[in-house]
Amino acid sequence: MKNSTLPTEAKVVEYLLDHPNFLGEHPEVMVEIIVPHRCGTAVSLIEHQLSILRDQNQHLKRRLRELIDNARDNEALLQRLIEFSMMLNECRHIEEVVHCINSSIQDQFDVEHSAVRIFGEFRLIVSEEFVAFDEQVRGLFGHVFVRGGPVCGRLQRAQLDYLFGDVQQDIASGALLPLGPKGEFGLLALGSCDPQRFHPAQATDFLRQFSELVASAIAPHMEVA
Repeated sequence: MKNSTLPTEAKVVEYLLDHPNFLGEHPEVMVEIIVPHRCGTAVSLIEHQLSILRDQNQHLKRRLRELIDNARDNEALLQRLIEFSMMLNECRHIEEVVHCINSSIQDQFDVEHSAVRIFGEFRLIVSEEFVAFDEQVRGLFGHVFVRGGPVCGRLQRAQLDYLFGDVQQDIASGALLPLGPKGEFGLLALGSCDPQRFHPAQATDFLRQFSELVASAIAPHMEVA
Protein backbone atom coordinates (compact mmCIF):
# COMPACT_ATOMS: atom_id res chain seq x y z
CA MET A 1 0.00 0.00 0.00
CA LYS A 2 1.41 3.37 -1.01
CA ASN A 3 2.39 5.88 1.63
CA SER A 4 -0.09 8.72 1.17
CA THR A 5 2.37 11.15 2.77
CA LEU A 6 4.83 10.88 -0.12
CA PRO A 7 4.52 13.61 -2.74
CA THR A 8 3.34 12.67 -6.18
CA GLU A 9 5.52 13.09 -9.25
CA ALA A 10 3.49 16.12 -10.23
CA LYS A 11 4.18 17.70 -6.83
CA VAL A 12 7.91 17.01 -7.16
CA VAL A 13 7.98 18.57 -10.62
CA GLU A 14 5.97 21.55 -9.41
CA TYR A 15 8.31 22.05 -6.45
CA LEU A 16 11.47 21.92 -8.60
CA LEU A 17 9.97 24.38 -11.06
CA ASP A 18 9.07 26.71 -8.20
CA HIS A 19 12.57 26.33 -6.73
CA PRO A 20 14.98 26.33 -9.72
CA ASN A 21 18.01 26.74 -7.40
CA PHE A 22 17.23 23.61 -5.40
CA LEU A 23 19.70 21.30 -7.16
CA GLY A 24 22.39 23.95 -7.11
CA GLU A 25 21.95 24.36 -3.38
CA HIS A 26 21.97 20.58 -2.90
CA PRO A 27 24.68 19.23 -5.25
CA GLU A 28 24.75 15.91 -3.43
CA VAL A 29 21.24 15.27 -4.69
CA MET A 30 22.11 16.23 -8.27
CA VAL A 31 25.00 13.74 -8.34
CA GLU A 32 22.72 10.92 -7.18
CA ILE A 33 19.99 11.57 -9.76
CA ILE A 34 20.24 9.14 -12.68
CA VAL A 35 19.06 10.03 -16.17
CA PRO A 36 18.59 7.07 -18.58
CA HIS A 37 20.49 7.64 -21.81
CA ARG A 38 18.90 6.89 -25.17
CA CYS A 39 21.33 4.05 -25.79
CA GLY A 40 20.44 2.44 -22.47
CA THR A 41 23.33 3.53 -20.25
CA ALA A 42 22.60 5.61 -17.17
CA VAL A 43 24.38 8.91 -16.47
CA SER A 44 24.22 11.38 -13.63
CA LEU A 45 22.27 14.59 -14.04
CA ILE A 46 25.54 16.58 -14.18
CA GLU A 47 26.85 14.42 -17.03
CA HIS A 48 23.50 14.70 -18.78
CA GLN A 49 23.56 18.50 -18.51
CA LEU A 50 27.15 18.63 -19.74
CA SER A 51 26.18 16.50 -22.73
CA ILE A 52 23.33 18.89 -23.55
CA LEU A 53 25.63 21.89 -23.25
CA ARG A 54 28.18 20.25 -25.56
CA ASP A 55 25.47 19.59 -28.14
CA GLN A 56 24.26 23.17 -27.90
CA ASN A 57 27.81 24.45 -28.23
CA GLN A 58 28.37 22.38 -31.38
CA HIS A 59 25.11 23.68 -32.84
CA LEU A 60 26.13 27.28 -32.13
CA LYS A 61 29.54 26.70 -33.71
CA ARG A 62 27.95 25.26 -36.86
CA ARG A 63 25.52 28.18 -37.02
CA LEU A 64 28.37 30.68 -36.61
CA ARG A 65 30.33 29.02 -39.42
CA GLU A 66 27.24 29.22 -41.64
CA LEU A 67 26.82 32.93 -40.89
CA ILE A 68 30.49 33.62 -41.63
CA ASP A 69 30.32 31.69 -44.90
CA ASN A 70 27.16 33.55 -45.93
CA ALA A 71 28.78 36.89 -45.11
CA ARG A 72 31.79 36.01 -47.26
CA ASP A 73 29.55 34.89 -50.13
CA ASN A 74 27.50 38.09 -49.93
CA GLU A 75 30.63 40.22 -49.87
CA ALA A 76 32.00 38.45 -52.97
CA LEU A 77 28.64 38.79 -54.71
CA LEU A 78 28.48 42.51 -53.94
CA GLN A 79 31.98 42.97 -55.34
CA ARG A 80 31.00 41.23 -58.59
CA LEU A 81 27.89 43.40 -58.80
CA ILE A 82 30.02 46.54 -58.47
CA GLU A 83 32.40 45.31 -61.18
CA PHE A 84 29.44 44.53 -63.43
CA SER A 85 28.07 48.03 -62.91
CA MET A 86 31.42 49.55 -63.90
CA MET A 87 31.54 47.42 -67.05
CA LEU A 88 28.04 48.55 -68.04
CA ASN A 89 29.04 52.19 -67.57
CA GLU A 90 31.82 51.74 -70.11
CA CYS A 91 29.44 50.54 -72.83
CA ARG A 92 28.79 53.11 -75.56
CA HIS A 93 26.36 51.20 -77.77
CA ILE A 94 23.38 48.99 -77.06
CA GLU A 95 25.12 46.03 -78.67
CA GLU A 96 27.96 46.41 -76.17
CA VAL A 97 25.45 46.42 -73.32
CA VAL A 98 23.90 43.17 -74.54
CA HIS A 99 27.32 41.53 -74.94
CA CYS A 100 28.38 42.70 -71.48
CA ILE A 101 25.22 41.26 -69.92
CA ASN A 102 25.59 37.83 -71.49
CA SER A 103 29.32 37.49 -70.87
CA SER A 104 29.13 38.71 -67.26
CA ILE A 105 26.27 36.37 -66.38
CA GLN A 106 28.31 33.38 -67.49
CA ASP A 107 31.80 34.48 -66.41
CA GLN A 108 31.18 36.43 -63.21
CA PHE A 109 27.93 35.00 -61.89
CA ASP A 110 28.33 31.37 -62.99
CA VAL A 111 24.96 31.04 -64.72
CA GLU A 112 25.08 28.73 -67.72
CA HIS A 113 22.52 30.41 -69.98
CA SER A 114 21.09 33.88 -70.45
CA ALA A 115 18.79 35.58 -72.93
CA VAL A 116 18.11 39.28 -73.36
CA ARG A 117 15.06 40.60 -75.15
CA ILE A 118 14.86 44.35 -75.66
CA PHE A 119 11.57 45.84 -76.80
CA GLY A 120 12.07 48.37 -79.56
CA GLU A 121 13.33 48.94 -83.06
CA PHE A 122 16.94 50.02 -83.48
CA ARG A 123 18.19 51.31 -86.80
CA LEU A 124 20.79 49.11 -88.50
CA ILE A 125 20.51 46.39 -85.82
CA VAL A 126 19.22 42.98 -86.81
CA SER A 127 19.47 40.57 -83.90
CA GLU A 128 17.27 38.17 -81.92
CA GLU A 129 17.80 40.32 -78.83
CA PHE A 130 15.68 43.16 -80.26
CA VAL A 131 12.00 42.29 -80.60
CA ALA A 132 8.58 43.88 -80.73
CA PHE A 133 6.41 43.91 -77.64
CA ASP A 134 3.70 41.88 -79.34
CA GLU A 135 0.94 39.48 -78.36
CA GLN A 136 3.33 36.54 -78.17
CA VAL A 137 5.50 38.36 -75.63
CA ARG A 138 2.45 39.43 -73.61
CA GLY A 139 1.10 35.90 -73.57
CA LEU A 140 4.36 34.31 -72.47
CA PHE A 141 5.60 36.88 -69.98
CA GLY A 142 2.67 39.12 -69.09
CA HIS A 143 2.62 37.83 -65.49
CA VAL A 144 6.25 38.88 -65.06
CA PHE A 145 5.54 42.44 -66.19
CA VAL A 146 2.47 42.67 -63.98
CA ARG A 147 4.47 41.52 -60.98
CA GLY A 148 7.24 44.00 -61.75
CA GLY A 149 9.93 41.81 -60.22
CA PRO A 150 11.89 38.58 -60.71
CA VAL A 151 9.99 35.32 -61.14
CA CYS A 152 11.91 32.10 -60.40
CA GLY A 153 11.22 28.41 -60.93
CA ARG A 154 10.71 26.01 -63.80
CA LEU A 155 10.02 27.77 -67.08
CA GLN A 156 7.27 26.67 -69.43
CA ARG A 157 8.23 24.85 -72.61
CA ALA A 158 6.97 27.73 -74.77
CA GLN A 159 9.02 30.21 -72.73
CA LEU A 160 12.14 28.08 -73.06
CA ASP A 161 11.64 27.72 -76.80
CA TYR A 162 11.20 31.47 -77.25
CA LEU A 163 14.21 32.40 -75.12
CA PHE A 164 16.75 29.62 -75.42
CA GLY A 165 15.92 27.61 -78.53
CA ASP A 166 18.16 24.58 -78.98
CA VAL A 167 19.73 24.68 -75.50
CA GLN A 168 16.43 24.55 -73.64
CA GLN A 169 16.83 20.85 -72.78
CA ASP A 170 19.77 21.79 -70.51
CA ILE A 171 17.74 24.21 -68.41
CA ALA A 172 16.21 22.82 -65.20
CA SER A 173 15.38 26.13 -63.50
CA GLY A 174 15.22 29.75 -64.53
CA ALA A 175 14.63 33.35 -63.53
CA LEU A 176 12.70 35.96 -65.50
CA LEU A 177 13.67 39.57 -64.78
CA PRO A 178 11.63 42.48 -66.16
CA LEU A 179 13.78 45.38 -67.35
CA GLY A 180 12.11 48.53 -66.12
CA PRO A 181 9.41 48.86 -63.42
CA LYS A 182 6.89 47.00 -65.60
CA GLY A 183 9.23 45.51 -68.17
CA GLU A 184 8.89 48.42 -70.59
CA PHE A 185 12.53 48.08 -71.70
CA GLY A 186 12.59 44.33 -72.07
CA LEU A 187 13.24 41.03 -70.35
CA LEU A 188 16.30 39.23 -69.03
CA ALA A 189 16.15 35.46 -68.58
CA LEU A 190 18.62 33.28 -66.67
CA GLY A 191 18.78 29.53 -67.10
CA SER A 192 20.56 26.92 -65.01
CA CYS A 193 21.16 23.17 -65.26
CA ASP A 194 20.67 23.00 -61.49
CA PRO A 195 16.94 22.58 -60.61
CA GLN A 196 17.57 24.31 -57.26
CA ARG A 197 19.51 27.30 -58.59
CA PHE A 198 16.34 29.31 -59.14
CA HIS A 199 13.29 28.24 -57.13
CA PRO A 200 10.00 30.04 -56.34
CA ALA A 201 10.70 30.42 -52.61
CA GLN A 202 14.13 32.02 -52.88
CA ALA A 203 14.94 35.62 -52.00
CA THR A 204 15.14 37.83 -55.08
CA ASP A 205 16.83 40.96 -53.71
CA PHE A 206 20.02 40.36 -55.68
CA LEU A 207 18.16 39.52 -58.89
CA ARG A 208 16.12 42.69 -58.51
CA GLN A 209 19.29 44.78 -58.09
CA PHE A 210 20.82 43.05 -61.10
CA SER A 211 17.80 43.80 -63.30
CA GLU A 212 17.75 47.43 -62.15
CA LEU A 213 21.40 47.84 -63.18
CA VAL A 214 20.68 46.35 -66.59
CA ALA A 215 17.60 48.53 -67.07
CA SER A 216 19.60 51.64 -66.15
CA ALA A 217 22.23 50.75 -68.74
CA ILE A 218 19.61 50.15 -71.45
CA ALA A 219 17.42 53.21 -70.75
CA PRO A 220 19.63 55.88 -72.43
CA HIS A 221 19.78 53.86 -75.64
CA MET A 222 16.01 53.42 -75.69
CA GLU A 223 15.58 57.20 -75.73
CA VAL A 224 17.50 57.56 -78.97
CA ALA A 225 16.33 54.38 -80.68
